[in-house]
Amino acid sequence: MIRGLYAAASAMVMEASRLDIIANNLANVNTPGFRRDIALYRSFSDQLIMRRDAQQTPIGAIAMGAFLDAVFLTPDSGPLQRTGNALDVALLGEAYLVVATPAGQRYTRHGGLQLGRDGTLVTVSGDPVLGQAGPISVDGGQVEIRPDGAVWVDGVEGGRLLLVRFSDSSALAKEGRNLLASTAASGPSIPEPNGRVEPGFLELSNVDPVRELVAMITVMRAYEASKQALRAQDEALQHGINTGALV
Repeated sequence: MIRGLYAAASAMVMEASRLDIIANNLANVNTPGFRRDIALYRSFSDQLIMRRDAQQTPIGAIAMGAFLDAVFLTPDSGPLQRTGNALDVALLGEAYLVVATPAGQRYTRHGGLQLGRDGTLVTVSGDPVLGQAGPISVDGGQVEIRPDGAVWVDGVEGGRLLLVRFSDSSALAKEGRNLLASTAASGPSIPEPNGRVEPGFLELSNVDPVRELVAMITVMRAYEASKQALRAQDEALQHGINTGALV
């Protein structure tokens, strides 16, 4: 009976974590370049049940519930939206922009670039976007970003966006501000010399709000079912204690 309480409680914790992930997806449905998160769950180790007789006859295994094992992002591309802004680029394929932050190099699919105070290309958060030769200066001229990532200023090439990819981009770690960090599972960044961008466009989030809302309803129903199971187990345990059946 105590085992049933643990199983029902672990199910509630698992569904609550799923709800948090879905809510975060929905909150970023309009965030350019955002990647939808999906959760991976794993069951606790099963326990073998034995009959208490002379032969210790095995009855079978019993599950002990599940827990959140990892969170992955889906690398599918989102739809493109035309903005007409000369500094906006939508990244095509599996390419990522490289961003210089105080914590080191980070990566993003948010191609809404801006002009920093020092005349360099920066993200919406103000972090410098790196070119193949370092930060790209575009101060004091008409800027044109071409599909190959070359940045032209007043008809002269002033740099080229540094585009990279990963062996497993689904394992990148989110750090907020639409920035991603490489992990041991994702592997280090790999230069993408043939990467392409779509100037004057932004890649939107790959979150499907309808699918997320359906998933949220499913999770809430599963949470409620686990809560009812927990309550039933608790009432049965209380009844057993009151009647002396468990003494």
